[in-house]
Amino acid sequence: MHHFINVLKGTAVIIGVAYSVFFVTLPANADVFSIVTTGKLTVQTSAEITGTIFNPQGPVRVKDNLRVDGSVYRGGAKAFTVADDLDVHGTLSRSKGDLKIADSIYQLGGGQVTFSGNVDAIGGVDVTGANLTVGGTVFVVDVSTGLITTASVDGTSLVDGSVASADIAVDTITAADIATGAVTTTEILDSTVASADILLDTIAAVDIAAGAVGTSEILDATILTGDVAADTLTSGNIALDTIAAVDIATGGVASAEILDDSVASADILLDTIAAVDIAAGAVGTSEIADLGVATADIAASAVTTAEIAVDTIAAVDIAAGGVGTSEILDGTIADADTNGALTGASLAADTLVAGDIATGAVGTLE
Repeated sequence: MHHFINVLKGTAVIIGVAYSVFFVTLPANADVFSIVTTGKLTVQTSAEITGTIFNPQGPVRVKDNLRVDGSVYRGGAKAFTVADDLDVHGTLSRSKGDLKIADSIYQLGGGQVTFSGNVDAIGGVDVTGANLTVGGTVFVVDVSTGLITTASVDGTSLVDGSVASADIAVDTITAADIATGAVTTTEILDSTVASADILLDTIAAVDIAAGAVGTSEILDATILTGDVAADTLTSGNIALDTIAAVDIATGGVASAEILDDSVASADILLDTIAAVDIAAGAVGTSEIADLGVATADIAASAVTTAEIAVDTIAAVDIAAGGVGTSEILDGTIADADTNGALTGASLAADTLVAGDIATGAVGTLE
């Protein structure tokens, strides 16, 4: 068993296994089948290992290129450092410590590259030839478009304020995505809220601008008494010829509400006009129906000669004994008026003349 193998110059060609307990140092362009060492492995420039490298403890340092046709098993906590290219055709196994490559790592085959720990890509990650997937189908980025086609991203995965409108697919935000109370007037496009968007019976008076409700907004026949403030309706608010009797309270129409000279006979209830309703001197002959004045309608001694039409008083109009000498015009009583009713007592003394006595009317008895 060798404690060390140290070839510092020239070319080392080892057909078998280079085995060392302490360390192995290979010169430039070393061609080795396999290396097993519990110490350190140093390659001055490049090395081509057709077998395997097994180095469980010491550090591995390659100053240029390292080609391994087999596998590399690296244990311990020391570093694995390659200054340029690392070309491993088998398995690269690193249980502890760092694997450091100054230039590039390129996988020739199509096998799976597995990292059990975290991958910190300081300069970025370029993916070509296939989609970038995380967790199978949890997160998938389409290699041809760069767009995320399948993703399970929650709020903890995103930086606050980092999602812009352009990041959101059109018509994909649903009600469940919006927090309660998150949508205010600034989030709503003007003139876009329709009737179907408003919950029934939720619009209150404070939601309606002053003067915003016109006749087109009010359903026909839906305004009730309770909707109208006291003393707010004027003539201009009422359509012509639309107020009916049922709209007027009992006793609601006073003299001030009645247009002068507008009350006709048809407007007056039969037998309801009393004396107090008629102004003094307001009833003339044209207001009295023919034969409509009865005795009870005439005050005592109220009818004078001027109220009586000429030649209209008949015998039936005169009470028995109602005509005395003062009512008879002198010299107007004819024989036909006496009808044999005159007696001597009816004659004034010394008033009869011959012409008053009919021929043959005076006999022995006279």
